[in-house]
Amino acid sequence: MSEIMSRRSEELLLDLLFNFVGSFIFAIGIICFVNPARLAPGGVSGVAIMINYLWGLPIGAMSFIINVPLLILSWYFLGRRTTKKTILSLLINSFLVDFVAAGILPQYQG
Repeated sequence: MSEIMSRRSEELLLDLLFNFVGSFIFAIGIICFVNPARLAPGGVSGVAIMINYLWGLPIGAMSFIINVPLLILSWYFLGRRTTKKTILSLLINSFLVDFVAAGILPQYQG
């Protein structure tokens, strides 16, 4: 039993590490390059960047809000476990885009 718990804890920590690293790299791309260049990639992040350009609302928060209906569909079609992991990733991503990367990284000036 303790071996199973140890394996699950290890998997959770590894997931969190990869989530933070991947989200930080994503935040660097959005805050330092894509947003200052006034580019809008496809998907939710592109819509969030356009909303930021039009009304100045935070990219990470808008990304989270736009994803809520998709999370509801995920809960229904993909199940509870996958949706919980997705929500965790989305929270980490939104936080890093709005609060960490935006405050400490220089923006591209081209």
